[in-house]
Amino acid sequence: MLVIDDEPEVLNTLYRQLRRECEVFIAHNADEALAIMREHPIQIVISDERMPGVTGSEFFSHIKEEYPGTIRLLLTGYADLQAVIQAINQGHIYRYITKPWDATEIRTIVREAYDRYRMIARSEHLLNELQTANELLEQRVRERTQQLEQALQEFRDSEQRFRSIVENINDPVMVTDLHAHIRSVNPAFVRVTGYQPAEVLGRTPKLLASGRHPPEFYAELRRQLLEEGYWRGNIWNRRKSGEIYVQRLTLSMQRDNPDEGLYLAVYTDISEEIEELERTQFQAQHDALTGLPNRVLLFDRLSEAIRDAHRYGTQVGVLFIDLDDFKPINDQYGHDVGDAVLQSVAQRLEGGIRETDTVARLGGDEFVVVLRQIGRRERAARVAQTLLENLREPFQHGVLNLYLDASIGVALGPLDGEDAHSLLKRADVAMYAIKHNGGIPA
Repeated sequence: MLVIDDEPEVLNTLYRQLRRECEVFIAHNADEALAIMREHPIQIVISDERMPGVTGSEFFSHIKEEYPGTIRLLLTGYADLQAVIQAINQGHIYRYITKPWDATEIRTIVREAYDRYRMIARSEHLLNELQTANELLEQRVRERTQQLEQALQEFRDSEQRFRSIVENINDPVMVTDLHAHIRSVNPAFVRVTGYQPAEVLGRTPKLLASGRHPPEFYAELRRQLLEEGYWRGNIWNRRKSGEIYVQRLTLSMQRDNPDEGLYLAVYTDISEEIEELERTQFQAQHDALTGLPNRVLLFDRLSEAIRDAHRYGTQVGVLFIDLDDFKPINDQYGHDVGDAVLQSVAQRLEGGIRETDTVARLGGDEFVVVLRQIGRRERAARVAQTLLENLREPFQHGVLNLYLDASIGVALGPLDGEDAHSLLKRADVAMYAIKHNGGIPA
C-alpha cells in the first residue's frame, strides 16, 4: 500500500493505523509516489485531495492509465465533495475517506479494498483461463474437422476407413444427404443425444431443435453453408430426454456434382465452458455479498433506462440510498452480523420495487434504485418513502433486534440529467443535502 500526504503528522498516523494490515510505503508528493510505484508492486493507493502542485483527483486520473489495476482511495474534507463525486463518476477512485477518520473505519475500508483487488485479479485470471481453453477447443475442433474432411475426400475409395474414423471420434458426428436426411451417426452421437441410430436415420436434424433459435438463425446458417460450403458456431439442441444443452457445431458440405454430395456435422459439447463464462460475467457485474448489480451493471441499466425514457416520453427515477446507523452495528456486533444486515437490506429493497426496476450496491452501505418509465416525480417520492419505511422495521439476527435509518436522495431523468453520470451525481448530492439537514429535504 502507498499513502500520500504533504503533512508528516497525517502520514505518521496512517502508517501506525495501517502497518498491521499490509506493508505501507509513504510519499510526501506525487513525484515521490510515482517513483515508489515504479519500484514496488503497489495494490492500494491512499492520497490526500489537497496537495501542492497536483490534487489527489488529478494524480489518480494519471495513474489510472498507467496502473489501472490499483485500488484508489481519496482522503478529503466535506468542502471537496464536488471534486470527489466527479472523480468517482469518472472512475478515477474507488471510494473516498472523510477527514477526520476513525481508525476502525479506515481499516475496514482498506480490507474491503483488498477484497476488491483480489476479486478483480481472480476475474482477470478466470477470463484468461477461459480464453486459453477456448483457443485449445477451437484448435481441437479444427484438427478433428480436418480429419473428417480428409476422410470424406477419400470416401469413394475407402468408405470403410471413413466409417472407422467417424465411429472412433469422441465428438458426436452426423452425416446427411443434400436434402438433410440423416444417413449415419457415430456412437458418440448416440451417447450424447440419447437417440439410437434407428430412431434418427432418414429423419432430419430438426428432431434435435431446442426452440431457442428463431427462423432467421437457421436461414442464415443455410445461406452461409450453401454459399461458402462451411458454417461454425454455437447452437442449442435438445436431447431425447428433453434436456437442452449448448454445442459448438461445425458443418461442411462435400459435393461431387449438383445432384450428389453430403453434409458433415461435428458437434463439440461446450456446456462447461459456457457455464464458467456465465459465472465469470456474473461475478464481474454483481456485488459478491448481496448478489445485487454492481456499479458496472448499474451504469449499463441506467443508461438503457434513460434511452427508453427519451424513446417513450417517460422519466427514469434514481434513488441514492445511504444507510444511517449501520457503522455502530458493524462495530459492536462484528462483520458477520453487518454482512447479514446488508443482505437483508438488499432483500427489502428488491421487495419494494417492480421486476423491471433495478437495485444496485455501490459498496459499503450505499445502494441505488433505478425506477424505469415513471410518470411524475411524486411516483419516485412514494417509492422512496415505502423503501424508507421498510428499512426502519427491525432486522432480526438471532436474539438481536437491530434498527437502521437511511437518507435517500431522488433525481429524475432526463430532467435532472441527460446521462447516467450526471443523474447519479444529482441523486448523490440530494442525499447528502438530506443527511446534513437532519433527514429533511433541502
